[in-house]
Amino acid sequence: MNVIKSVQAWLEGFTGLEFKSFQEILTDFTEELPSSYALAPAGNSKVTEDIMGNRTYQNSYILYAREPAGNEVDRAENYDFLEALNDWIEEQDDKRNYPQLPDSRKVESITVSNIMMFGVDDNGSAVYQIQMQLIYTKRSN
Repeated sequence: MNVIKSVQAWLEGFTGLEFKSFQEILTDFTEELPSSYALAPAGNSKVTEDIMGNRTYQNSYILYAREPAGNEVDRAENYDFLEALNDWIEEQDDKRNYPQLPDSRKVESITVSNIMMFGVDDNGSAVYQIQMQLIYTKRSN
């Protein structure tokens, strides 16, 4: 399993609200109809390397959520869902309950930096995005 699949599996552990939770998180693109979710890489970089060869990386991801947005009630519920997900990610970070990464990688933190509407389709669905940062260390052998 690679890093993005590990993060997807971890996010699928979010039970959501009574009316909304994840069934499956796709890679890169959502399906055309709501409700659909996808996780896309949005950049990565090596942050540090110590004298033992252990490297720390920062991976950025965008979680896209396609949801109905035809009226104010829908849009308010969408933000309730996104805020609940943000709170869940913060709680998991506080508890150090992280995705299980492959090989010798160990998560240091996972945070949310932004939640916003990305766009609206002609069919009345909206795509929201949650920008996240995953910091992990890859131990040298």
